[in-house]
Formats: sequence, structure tokens, C-alpha cells
Amino acid sequence: MKYSNIFDGSDNYDVYSKTGAPMVERVLEGFNSSIVSYGGIGTGKTYTLYGPLKQEEGDEALGKEDFGLAHHSVDHILSYSETNFREVDLQLSISFFCVKQDKVYDLLTSRKDGKGVLKLVDGQRVYGLSETTITSVEEFHSLIR
Repeated sequence: MKYSNIFDGSDNYDVYSKTGAPMVERVLEGFNSSIVSYGGIGTGKTYTLYGPLKQEEGDEALGKEDFGLAHHSVDHILSYSETNFREVDLQLSISFFCVKQDKVYDLLTSRKDGKGVLKLVDGQRVYGLSETTITSVEEFHSLIR
């Protein structure tokens, strides 16, 4: 088996630089892209995507190496749009979903009421997935925390 990268001892920014940044560059060229995290329970999927979800009082401030791939992607896109499209009204819309035990969950809605379970059609399309528009990295953080 051949691997394109092995991230032994790397921080999240290193992982983003090698994997996420090239994907975001393609998005900025007009292509679609997705970041997928796959693995067993407790293997670091959530941390890699989002970084630490809670910061305890008295903890050191988070550095760029602490934030996850999703944060770096949003920051990259918003920074690019501020620099290159100042006179254009752009919107960044995001969705989050999770596949667990053959069920698809919308992570932007509540799972407790059952409305977060979505329909997967043809093994490819997720119907009913919610989407929200964000204008800043801070808005993004308020969604995932």
C-alpha cells in the first residue's frame, strides 16, 4: 500500500498545509471539494477537523497549529475573498454531516428530535442537509463549539 503522506508527530497546521490547502486552492478555482475524516472511535478525527472544541479557563491561547482543518479552510477562503473580491458580495455556505452506523446525521441540527437523520440516496446524495452562511471565522467557531 502506498501513502501520500504520513503525519507522525505533525500538528494540525502541517496536516492542513499538505492536504487541505491544495483542496481549498481548487475550490477557489471553481471546483467542489470535501474534507472527509474516517477512522475508529478515539483516533483523532474530530480533533483533526476542528481542533480542541473547548478551552479551559487559564489555558494558553490557541495557536494556528492547534486549530483544525475546517478552521484553516474557512480562514483561507475568507482571507482570499477579502483580498481578491473586495467589491463583490460573496457568501460562504457550509454544511456538516456525519455517517455513523449507516445513518447520516446533519450536525447543524439537533439529533435529539430525530430531524437530524437524513436520507442517503444512491449511496451518493444526502437529501435534507442544512446549510448556513458564515462571514467570519468567529461565526464558524460558534457553530462548531
